[in-house]
Amino acid sequence: MAVANFDDARQRINIFSSQVPTRDDRLKPDIAAPGADIIAANSFSEDDKAWIGKTGTSMASPYVADVVGLMLSANKDLTSAQ
Repeated sequence: MAVANFDDARQRINIFSSQVPTRDDRLKPDIAAPGADIIAANSFSEDDKAWIGKTGTSMASPYVADVVGLMLSANKDLTSAQ
């Protein structure tokens, strides 16, 4: 599954998220989630800033994982294809 970084302010997938067919012509990404200007913990702060705005698919992927987890908890018979 390919996850894209959705930019809510612009209402489109961010330009640097992959948006092309695969070698066998499948369209990607499979799903998009909020991933622009997400407030995240700042683990490498030298000036004691606890939070930082981040953008990227690494910010969008946790949203998708949470939704899939909720779907599976609601219906344990779901398959990966569903």
